[in-house]
Amino acid sequence: EPKQSALRKLHTLEGNPAPISSLAISPSGDMLISGGEDSLVQLWGLKNLECVGALEVFDGPLLSLSVSFDGQYVAAAAEEESLSVVDLVDSEVVYKEEKMLTPATPEADATFEKTIASCVDWHPSKLLLAVSLETLRSSISSSTPCIKVVSFGDPINYSDGEEEWEDEYDDQLSE
Repeated sequence: EPKQSALRKLHTLEGNPAPISSLAISPSGDMLISGGEDSLVQLWGLKNLECVGALEVFDGPLLSLSVSFDGQYVAAAAEEESLSVVDLVDSEVVYKEEKMLTPATPEADATFEKTIASCVDWHPSKLLLAVSLETLRSSISSSTPCIKVVSFGDPINYSDGEEEWEDEYDDQLSE
């Protein structure tokens, strides 16, 4: 159990324009990535302790982010556009899951569904991404949570083909 005196403030990074909801440190330890209510993914150099870049990834608040094992990608989750993957080397969004809204049905005028990704995390040595998804239903004020593990590289597929998914997952883990 660490003692209180073992933790000491080294530096304070200032300059984020809005509250921060998620932080990650690159595997190399040279970069801190932050995200929050301003929809920005901000890159902070830990050597010079300055913001070295910012990418607007979403239109709404960012909920979670995670850096891939190789430090090349950051996955970001938000309420408005579910999921984005940013290439940190090229500073561009390489995958974006747009809003997922299902329009009202004739049977239930006020029904709509909205799926959000609330949390993301990369595998420690593969380009496998765990995504926490929640489908919200307004007509009955309920939600259906689930966790999907997806392979990055090929288009991300949220297929319910469990047998196909298991084969692909086994192949990724055995590489």
